[in-house]
Amino acid sequence: MALPTYEELMLPLLRHIADGRQYSYADLVPLLRRDFRLSDTDLLVTNEGGQPRLVNRLAWAKKYLQEAGLLIGLRRFGITQRGADTLATNPEGIDKAYLQRFPEFRLYLQRSKEHRR
Repeated sequence: MALPTYEELMLPLLRHIADGRQYSYADLVPLLRRDFRLSDTDLLVTNEGGQPRLVNRLAWAKKYLQEAGLLIGLRRFGITQRGADTLATNPEGIDKAYLQRFPEFRLYLQRSKEHRR
């Protein structure tokens, strides 16, 4: 199976941390591997910098969810009340367009765009 995009990882990531515990990337990779039926070969795919591509995409999913206020934490992270409230609405998916409903995320995108100029 092809590796999921960072957007495809957002909702499963949020669901996995919904129990209120703190998680690291190492905790989540096996769970996401099972969700997406990833092979050993899939997990070995790296980006240009040598980082496992799944971990890189997971980091971007975490970053965006964090900027929207749905999760909190650095090395270990967990769900916020806003994240729990979001899951309670039973969204079909979460992507950048979905996250733009949160003012903090729109501000993050605006700051990122200004920084690139």
